[in-house]
Amino acid sequence: MLHELRHLEVVMIDESFIDFCDDVSAYSVRDIVHKFDNAYVIASLGKSLGYHGVRLGYTVSKESNIEAIRNFIPYWNINGIAAHIAKRLPHYKDQFEASLKESIRLREEFAQKLSQCPFLKVYPSQANFVMCTIDRSVNGTEVVKELLKNYNIFGRECKNKVGGDANMLRFAIRTSEHCDRLIKALFEVYYSLSNK
Repeated sequence: MLHELRHLEVVMIDESFIDFCDDVSAYSVRDIVHKFDNAYVIASLGKSLGYHGVRLGYTVSKESNIEAIRNFIPYWNINGIAAHIAKRLPHYKDQFEASLKESIRLREEFAQKLSQCPFLKVYPSQANFVMCTIDRSVNGTEVVKELLKNYNIFGRECKNKVGGDANMLRFAIRTSEHCDRLIKALFEVYYSLSNK
């Protein structure tokens, strides 16, 4: 696909969720991006590590592009906490890989359980969340509000995403117990709102 985009000035590929893919090599272009003058892979490690507030990531491109970027960023472009995390990462490689495998297993279990809800259409996922569309007989924004207010469960409606709307919902991957609690709450909220 990058061959077809050579005419563009810059092509940025965000691989922030790539570590959650079943087969990273099937989706990632980080190993070939250096062959293209206009292409960059960017990724935030905060997604994979679960450190969402820590600004830590990387860029992959051909060497001349990386050198040009280095000329524009300050020497101190990460803070002390992010630098400490980056320094410690190699010591936790096995735990990190085991955690990713468990997240993928939980995602598949979660998506399978969600797909049993007759009022949801569940979309395939290669991230640390599952997206679904809830039946139009209820308002997704109201569903998310009710989940938070009455069940202390946070979900996200995706009306601000390209192609999304208020009935497209996103739920993060958590434990099996959390998944079961969410599904029970979804049934209760859905049937409560659809009977109004």
